[in-house]
Amino acid sequence: MSLRHNVATTYASQIYVTLLSLAVMPIYLRYMGSEAYGLVGFFTMLQAWFQILDMGLGPALSRDIARQRAGAIPIQELRVLFSALENIFILIAVLGAVALTLTAPYVASHWIKTHVLSTESVAASVLMMGLTIPLRWIAGLYRSVIAGHERMAWLAGFNAAGATARFPGALLVLELWSKLPTTFFAFQLFVAVLEFVILAAISHRLLPRHSRASWREQLMQVRRLGSFSLMIAATAVIWITVTQVDKLLLSHLLTLSDYGYFSLAIVVAGGVNLLAAPISQALLPTLARLHAKEDHAALIATYRKSSQLTCLITIPCALMLSFFPEQILFAWINDINAAHKAAPIIAGYAIGNAILAISAFPYLLQYARGSLRLHLLGNLLLVMILVPAIIWISPEYGAVGAAGVWLAAITLYFLVWVTLSHAKLEPGLHGPWVYDIARIAGASLLTTALLHSLVTWPQGRLSSVATVLAIWLAATITGALSANDPTARRLILKALALTRHHSR
Repeated sequence: MSLRHNVATTYASQIYVTLLSLAVMPIYLRYMGSEAYGLVGFFTMLQAWFQILDMGLGPALSRDIARQRAGAIPIQELRVLFSALENIFILIAVLGAVALTLTAPYVASHWIKTHVLSTESVAASVLMMGLTIPLRWIAGLYRSVIAGHERMAWLAGFNAAGATARFPGALLVLELWSKLPTTFFAFQLFVAVLEFVILAAISHRLLPRHSRASWREQLMQVRRLGSFSLMIAATAVIWITVTQVDKLLLSHLLTLSDYGYFSLAIVVAGGVNLLAAPISQALLPTLARLHAKEDHAALIATYRKSSQLTCLITIPCALMLSFFPEQILFAWINDINAAHKAAPIIAGYAIGNAILAISAFPYLLQYARGSLRLHLLGNLLLVMILVPAIIWISPEYGAVGAAGVWLAAITLYFLVWVTLSHAKLEPGLHGPWVYDIARIAGASLLTTALLHSLVTWPQGRLSSVATVLAIWLAATITGALSANDPTARRLILKALALTRHHSR
């Protein structure tokens, strides 16, 4: 398969999975209730923390498979490495499953605060989470094997099929069987077992294990991954801490019902990250290639254009979620009570996610140069500020306080560490770079604030959706017209000219 085909199928799968999850989330809330939905949020948060245990070994294996296919590594070494990593992953998965299942009664009775669900029901749900999460985690190793063999189209289709089973399939089971959270998590465990079996079979067919390799041979191959996997692991640990520590703490501080509404707000605000992710993923190899070619002018030009594009895509979306959170939530879930409770949380996370997406650009520059020390140090300092602040604020102000703290910490990171990083990496870049994004952000903000003060919000859901889209379009157009990069302005002006032509 060509690279273009692999990329297209991967993105199509990601878009399908994202839209599917957004479509079913309000139905989960309606079917299961806010407390059971809070358990779904708790389940998602635990999965994110479990990813720390990967230690960068999965991506490192995928990289070595690609190198072996290019003739850089003997196949026997790769088979020994796969055997070693599979043994390590199985051991960690078993230990993780034992730990999660043994602590399920404590989590249900002392960590999670419920009013409607029984402690026994919560404990049973957490126990099934403890079996499901390690299975999904170890399946990530097999996905790395398949990705390393560039079977991206197959993997994209499999991921889409798995999402269809987990989301609409779970709704069907809830409808036909029962709407209890234990039913939901039992079905998630069933799907995880199926995914594990299928992925393991495909991986062993593509890359058979070296069953006769000694432990010494296996450890030697793992040690060879050393610095590469450790760098990925350190980045992943810090990133997960930055993005998940508030969710972990609030799962204890909030009632399960309130945590459900918090999880709903996080899903909505997370849409900003989903918009930014494709740009950064596509930009990483491009910047690395330009740096390798020593084409400094093209690298900086691409960097600045991509920063403006990210700002143009994320800022209007974040502003919409900040100015009209309750209206957007109601149009999405058709539940005025849930919309009212989740809306105050969204603004901080939506704006924070947009700032975080823009703040990630110095990381891309460091990645291209092959050194992530500044990124690791900056994120470590961010964690040292963020964790104590959330622990201090959240007991008094709850999820709204956590959202405010998170926004303040991300803003401080942008103002201080991004400035220092640019000064270290590219002296003279930061001023023009800030000017680029300030023009877009300022124009979009002024447009959204003006329309917020002028628009009388309609009552119907369809009218609300139309109003949201119109304001978002206006904020995006004014942002594009204000961009320092002429490409965006030309595209908007051509579109407006075409519109006028068709209207005559």
